[in-house]
Amino acid sequence: MSATKRRLHPRLIDQLIAEPYRFEFFQAVRLLLAYHVKYHAATGSDVLGQVIRFRNSISLAFPPSEIEALECEWNIDEGQAAALSAIGSDTNHAASSFRQVTITPAIMGLTGPQGVLPRHYTQHLAERELYHRDTATRSFLDIFNSRAVALFYQAWLKYRLHLRYETDRKNHFLPLVLNLAGIRQTGYSKSPDRADLSEEIFAYYAAALREQPRSPQRCVRIISDYFGVQARIEQFVGQWLTLPLRERSCLGVANTCLGETTFCGSRTWVRDATVRIVLGPMRRSRFDDLLPGTAGSQRLRQMLRLTLGMTYDCEVRLVLHTDDVIPMRLSESLFGRLGWDSWVRTHAQAAHANDAAYRIASGT
Repeated sequence: MSATKRRLHPRLIDQLIAEPYRFEFFQAVRLLLAYHVKYHAATGSDVLGQVIRFRNSISLAFPPSEIEALECEWNIDEGQAAALSAIGSDTNHAASSFRQVTITPAIMGLTGPQGVLPRHYTQHLAERELYHRDTATRSFLDIFNSRAVALFYQAWLKYRLHLRYETDRKNHFLPLVLNLAGIRQTGYSKSPDRADLSEEIFAYYAAALREQPRSPQRCVRIISDYFGVQARIEQFVGQWLTLPLRERSCLGVANTCLGETTFCGSRTWVRDATVRIVLGPMRRSRFDDLLPGTAGSQRLRQMLRLTLGMTYDCEVRLVLHTDDVIPMRLSESLFGRLGWDSWVRTHAQAAHANDAAYRIASGT
């Protein structure tokens, strides 16, 4: 059976190398930096000026585009690179196989149509290269031009923080956003018990976390958006707190001011110490992922501490969709956990199951 005929669409980096005149200067440098950093684990500052260099133009013609020429020095010969590109082989030759890329920009330089030096310098360089095969003078000027163009690109990139994040994610944009949320990059997100949540998650919710004090609606929206389930919060649930011996009321000692510090008994009811988070109704896979002891429950604990703070106890109530409430049965593949996902029923479930609940203590 013959193979289906498909048109092979070249990758963006291949298009840039084949037709550089179709790209703007800044976009071309941005693409080359991003691909090289991705495949070589380098930073943008290391690549620019060393792997990606800039030459002076020796043409006096009107520049039709921002890039006059783009040349690559390959780790493999150009024939092999062209063959691999033609068959669409996933060898990443465009990014991982070039040793150096040389760009001749038409928008600035020491010589050329937009050059800062008088035109007779350009004419002299063109004559030396055309009639004498002498590129020494041009190479000497390229030393200064490459540095100047690299600084020009870095100046353009400096205040475009979202673009700096592409090549250097840890040292520029991300710390600024984390600081906006009040989170130290080497603090909250680097703790051993918070390794499940990446710094990018904190940065994504930075604007919402910056609000002080945080409203219950804002906290619910963050939890609902992150886990992809419906959520609601119930305030002032209350709980019984056991009093330490030194704080219990005894006649003849302290803590016996009537109406202020006097307690009758060994525990007291505190209304504002607990909130209830109701998640669902949800499908069975998400329900199982949020049960105690799972990775999802650890992420939920971290998100609750991030949004609500460390001073509240949280009662988490999971609501399972009625279609996924399966009566308990003996089986080798299915097993039930008493109190969590086990039901003894003689008829179909009419409402969503909201029996599963557990508590996340403050300070954990």
